[in-house]
Amino acid sequence: MKTYQSIRKSEEMSEKQIKQVIRFAYNSGDKELTSQYISDLIRGEIPDEEIKKDYEELTDDMPKWAEDFGELILTMAMCSLEHEEAIKELNERLEEILWQTKSQKQSR
Repeated sequence: MKTYQSIRKSEEMSEKQIKQVIRFAYNSGDKELTSQYISDLIRGEIPDEEIKKDYEELTDDMPKWAEDFGELILTMAMCSLEHEEAIKELNERLEEILWQTKSQKQSR
């Protein structure tokens, strides 16, 4: 999840690339390889699908059902982070509106 939090707002990577990296990071658990994967994608010297294939070969020892289950967990965690951010933003906006309302009442 730290990988997702650090790269999800990257302007150098597409949403598809970010999801690829997150899956790899989750499946491999290897920070150095994940960083290298990100660098390879950003450089853009090799097509994304070729890079994806090369890195997926490093984590292919998982059975299909485990891979699917891991994908579900990863998707739920990403949604949870997005949900948490949305709640924080709503809270900040509500506090701002309340502050403005108090200021208006006091100025009357």
